[in-house]
Amino acid sequence: MKLEKPAVQNNNTGWRSLFGKVVWGENKIALFYYFFGACRNSSLRRFRCYDCHEKNMDVFGVIILGLVTAVGGGIIRDITLGITPPATFRNPVYALAATITAVIVFIPWTQRLFRRYQRVYDYALLAMDSVGLGIFTVIGVEAALSYSENCGVFLLCFVGVVTGVGGGIIRDLLAGDMPYVLHKHVYACASLAGALVCIWIWPLSHACAMAAGSLGVIFIRGLSAHFRWSLPKAHME
Repeated sequence: MKLEKPAVQNNNTGWRSLFGKVVWGENKIALFYYFFGACRNSSLRRFRCYDCHEKNMDVFGVIILGLVTAVGGGIIRDITLGITPPATFRNPVYALAATITAVIVFIPWTQRLFRRYQRVYDYALLAMDSVGLGIFTVIGVEAALSYSENCGVFLLCFVGVVTGVGGGIIRDLLAGDMPYVLHKHVYACASLAGALVCIWIWPLSHACAMAAGSLGVIFIRGLSAHFRWSLPKAHME
């Protein structure tokens, strides 16, 4: 199954992507996605600030871990689509937001504040991460439809999911941990479901497709957190 590339494109530059629309102020809906996405990419659940202190990382290590969490998935997406240089390097606001956040969470006072309001912290991070996962999943689908000549469903799903979870996987590997998406809840599956919803509705309305895909991810993540859903795990007899 193939989806047609949107007719109105400027293939000589990358500025028709979501990121370009934001820079030139062409799309207020895109601006919302961009702003909230930047917040999510530097959200503290994804960054796992506690791990940095437990592993005795210095400030440079903390910043690197925050950077790869924030921009790793987008870089993999852009390289897969043949977009060079990746959007992160053309518009470094994500990297800047991640760096600032990493420095903030490095401060011991910030850690004490998080522990003091642990319950509020956990709920806020779940909400931010769920909404952000949905947003970045549909941003990945939108990027593929904007740039790729062969927009097969498999490609669209791959770039959607990798945009949402790729940075977290790189973060966990660098920190020496099992990637979160391989053993916790239905994280990547929620992203995949949202990507499929976005692809299905895309021919009817681009804005509705992105909104529906994001809401689908949020809905599944919320249910999985509430009911503690997990996929079947491998067990030795």
